[in-house]
Amino acid sequence: MTRKILILSTHQRGGIRSVVEAYGDTGFYRQWNAEILWTNDETSLARKLIMAGQAFAILLWNLIRRRVRLVHVHLSMRGSAWRKGIYIALTRLFRVPVVLHLHGSEFKEYYQAASPAKQRFVRRMFDRACVVVVLSRAWRDFVSTITTAEIRIVPNFVTCSEPRKAPPNDGVHLLFLGAFGRRKGIYDLIEVVSRIKAKGGALSLVCAGNGEVDEVRRKVTELGVQDQVHVAGWVAGEEKERLWDEANVFILPSYNEGLPMAILEAMCKGKAVISTRVGGIPEAVIEGRNGSLVTPGDLQALERVLTALIEHPENITTLGSNSRTLYETQYSPDAALGIMSEIYRHCSGLSK
Repeated sequence: MTRKILILSTHQRGGIRSVVEAYGDTGFYRQWNAEILWTNDETSLARKLIMAGQAFAILLWNLIRRRVRLVHVHLSMRGSAWRKGIYIALTRLFRVPVVLHLHGSEFKEYYQAASPAKQRFVRRMFDRACVVVVLSRAWRDFVSTITTAEIRIVPNFVTCSEPRKAPPNDGVHLLFLGAFGRRKGIYDLIEVVSRIKAKGGALSLVCAGNGEVDEVRRKVTELGVQDQVHVAGWVAGEEKERLWDEANVFILPSYNEGLPMAILEAMCKGKAVISTRVGGIPEAVIEGRNGSLVTPGDLQALERVLTALIEHPENITTLGSNSRTLYETQYSPDAALGIMSEIYRHCSGLSK
């Protein structure tokens, strides 16, 4: 019987699930006889416990039957670290190699704030991996301080079609895609839009995502920017494509990130990008080439960047075109799939 690779991942909406599904959409998992085990989702605690138990049971059953040649674990932080640590320990008991794929945007802060015992747990979990996968050079530099395991950089990627039409050229049309909450900087963004409105600047902003949707809508009303800001909530499919068509600038003023899938999708769609100097973002968004970067929480800098685009909207087209070029050369599927194939071959000891 051909042994398989098991992929352990959360099913919660967001970046990790998007990464796993992107690999699946390319046919990569099918080529490697890989099976996804969803370990939790965003429903009730009872449902999460059931999913975790089912994933554990399926993993154990396959390990006992000697059907597994490799386990690929997608890791975030907090509860994810504890859950995945259990799966990794179980896997290593059966001498099956593990690829540990780190995504957690706040993992560095989580680790540094952890007790010595928790830090030892994390280090031991990383040291058990055949390879630790990180998203950028910045994350490689940090992870190298806590583990002796081999570390490989595999950037996220997205698959998307050519832009359906040219971006609008009649002003600044912003799109925010991400979880609504302080970490993604959405409240900062709405505050800056309010400041620009007060000074007579004209722009539009659409906010799409899940999380603190009601709180964001209250903030929009409180600041009186209902004419400038539309809160769409969670979108998918054709509705999401329509939002991409109507935007010419993607904006994500996050406080912590790995390498956001939404930024890569914006680059694929040929949009200018405004974000922050955190995680792997500065490796994808090049100042003055395909967008602008500010320090997280620096509202004045964010206001200056947006005001510059309002005053010189002709720059948006060039920035967006450069985004598409960078996507094609660095963040399309081919490069990432090639590196991941090398990792699978190395850790499983088999060729493909």
